[in-house]
Formats: sequence, structure tokens, C-alpha cells
Amino acid sequence: MSLMASHWVSIDSDLVIHILYGRAVLDGGLPQVDPLLSGVTEAPVLQEWLFEVVVAWLDRHLGLMGPLLLASLLMGTLMAGLFARMRKQGVCLWIALVYVIFVLITLRIHLIIRPHLVSWAAIVVLMAWLEAWQAGRKPFVSTLWQGALLMLLWSNLHGGFLIGLALTGVFALDRGYRFARGMAGEQFLQAVALVVVYLLASFVNPWGWGLHQHLLAFLNNDFLLGSTTDFLPPIFANGSLWVLSVAGVATVLPLLARWRQVTLRDWLLLAGLGYAAATSARNIPFFGLILLSVAAGYLESWLELPGNRFGRLVLESSGRLEEDQGTRSGIGWPLLIVASSLLLLFSGTIRVGLHSQNVPEAAMDWINTHPELYSAPVFADYMFAGYLLYRTPVTKVYLHALNANYPDQRLKNYFAVEKEEADWEATLDGLSWAVVRAGEGHAETFMTSPCWQPVYSDEMADVFQRYCFNPQQSQSSADF
Repeated sequence: MSLMASHWVSIDSDLVIHILYGRAVLDGGLPQVDPLLSGVTEAPVLQEWLFEVVVAWLDRHLGLMGPLLLASLLMGTLMAGLFARMRKQGVCLWIALVYVIFVLITLRIHLIIRPHLVSWAAIVVLMAWLEAWQAGRKPFVSTLWQGALLMLLWSNLHGGFLIGLALTGVFALDRGYRFARGMAGEQFLQAVALVVVYLLASFVNPWGWGLHQHLLAFLNNDFLLGSTTDFLPPIFANGSLWVLSVAGVATVLPLLARWRQVTLRDWLLLAGLGYAAATSARNIPFFGLILLSVAAGYLESWLELPGNRFGRLVLESSGRLEEDQGTRSGIGWPLLIVASSLLLLFSGTIRVGLHSQNVPEAAMDWINTHPELYSAPVFADYMFAGYLLYRTPVTKVYLHALNANYPDQRLKNYFAVEKEEADWEATLDGLSWAVVRAGEGHAETFMTSPCWQPVYSDEMADVFQRYCFNPQQSQSSADF
């Protein structure tokens, strides 16, 4: 997992944007003006501010290896915890191992060092607590205060806490259904209390209810969601639909095999998460983390049916492997998974950094020799902006890849420049240079304007400087 994460550090510059926002908070508290975007006078809603502070502190002391270490420990512990949870629920060793692998495959869709890793870990913890409370293994009071503390932290780390609230609501609906049928009356009232307290706990953030409004506005913005690859539906071309298909089969078949025993909670989870994953590839990991472990329990129940010869072979084989005391206690295999993660991390085979094949490294080397450029705001390619900010901390950009942090009109203007729409230059008032992908849409647009002149070019990036703010005011390029 560490090896895969290090690969993604090299191609994903969003991490450095989070680091830079975190630096701003560490150095001066929550900013009243966006420290990275030019021309933005409103205070930003940093929905992941606490995660950004943590990775900024780690980067300051350990470089990019610091966030990688955090992600490795988080993911290793997450997978070990998921495995241990299935074992405690009575799932045999072979099924638990296979389903942990299925879960890891779904996580591979979005295994990038970003704040959503916190939501992956938090949803597994919350699911385990709620299941233990529902089964009577965990007292209501501890479920209440521990879950509230988790929700408080979660709402300051990542917007995925909304999924945690929805999950708690599903448990409440399930208990409500049982209450309507004359069962679990006390647990229904407790479930309602959990929903209310968890919701109130999520308001303990610098923006209160404003954070929820900000997140809901983003999730209801079809333009922003449609312009963000992560939020598009899964497709076969990038493998995401294959992953969802495998995870879906591994989930649905066990539920159908034991459909009489499936609870309303699990049918609701299948419907809700199935829809969410089918409409946005970003939700496939949540489908895997929540539903695959549930499906493993139903598969175990099917294997234990009398007369199931295949089930008997699997269970007997698993039993022979469980002769070791550490495995039977549920400790040995989780420790092995965590140890393997750490071994990969410190093996010396991992090269952490922003690789020159994915970011304009040579262009930035040249730009850093020309402070007259980087002291002014810049129009940068959507995927270059984070790296550019990381290399030139005194500059600001027109937009960056965290598009929930600025009005959608900026992204519309970005596409207008690429398409060379009328008055595109007017949208860039106040910007005096640009770094864009070589030979592509934005570069071609700038080449058509007498006000923008190329001053540097390589295979990765073109750099343009602006010499006038109206084509009629064109003047010749300065020599560098």
C-alpha cells in the first residue's frame, strides 16, 4: 500500500495544495483572504483545514515522506482493523482474507494521499461501533460520546462526515422499522439520539452550519461535479466500472443467497451505496468498505448451511490455518498486514516526490530564475497550479484543482480561455503570465493574441508573458 501511495504522490499535485493551505493556517490561523488564489477577497471555507494542518506540519519536518508515512500507517491500520472486525463477527480466515483483498481493490480506485483517507478510516470505525451497539456488545453511552467525538474530528478533517451521518440515519431507519413491528423500541430511541448528537457534534467547526451548506452547495453543483473526473460515473476505460462490477457481484450474491436473513439496514445500504457508486466513481471505496464486510458475513452464513459441501471444505481448510494462537485471537493477521505496510515504507525502494513526467519541473526551474514573473499572479493549467504554488510560494494562481474552494465562474472562465471564446482576455485582467500545457488548447489560444508572448517552451509546458491588456495596446516582447 505504501508503494502504491508513493506512486500516486508522484502524479497528484492536490496534496501540495492541501499542504500550502495548512502552512497558511499554521503561520497565521484560518485565513480571511484565500492565500493561494488571486482576486479572491472572501474568506475561504477550508473544509479540510485540520488535515491540511497535519500534512503541512509533517511536510515541514519530514518533507513529502511525512504525509506518505501518515497515509501508510492509516491504510495499514484500516485494512488490519477491517480484517479483525470480520474475524470477530465469525467470518472464517479464507473469506476474511479474500474480502479484504476485494476492499483493497475498491480503494485502489482513489488511493491518493488526500483527506478522503480519513473518511475511509472513520467510516470503518463508525460502522464497527454501530454494529457492536446494535448487537448489544457496546453500551449506548460509549457509542454516543465516542461517536460524537469522532464526528467532531471528522467534520474538521474531511467533508465525508456527511456519509457518516447518513450511515447513522440508516441504522435509525432500521431500528424504526423494527420498532413499528413491535421490536427494539429502546434501540430506536437510542438511534434517534445518536443521529441528533452526531449531527450537533458536526457543527463544532470554524464555520458551524456554514460548512454543511458549503458542502451541499458543491454536491448540488452539476457543473463542478461534471468537470471533476473523480465525481464522474465509473467507466470501463479506466477500470473503475470493472472494479465496481466485481465488488457488486461479491456483495449481491451473498445477500441473495441468504435473502431471508438480510436486514432492512443492509438492503438500504446496498441501494444507497450502489446508487452512489454507480453515479460517481469516487464513492466506490465507500461501497467496498461498508458493504463488502457485510457481504462476507452473509457468505459465511451460507457456507455453514447443512449439506453445503463446498462450504465444509472452505471452513475445514480455514480451521487448519487457524491453529496458530495468534491467528485465532484475531491479532496475528492484522499485525502482519500492518508490518507489511511498514516494511514497504522503509524498504528503500520508494521514491517520493513530484515526478517531472507529470509536472512542469524544467519550466519551473526556468521561472525561478525570473522573479519578475513569479511575483505576479499567474494563469496556470488546472493540474500544474499546485506544483507551481509549491515551487513559488510568493505567487498566487487564478485557480487550482480544489474547485470547491472558489466560485464555479472561475472554472467556466478557464474553459472559455481554452475554447478561445469572445472576450476571453477580459476574464484574465490582473494576470500577467501563464503556465499551460505545451501545444494544447490554452497554449493555442495565447498564441493567437498579440498581448501574450511565449517566453519559454519545452515538451511539457509553455510559459507566456502578458505585455498589454488590450490587443490594440500590443507591444513587442521583452528580451530575457
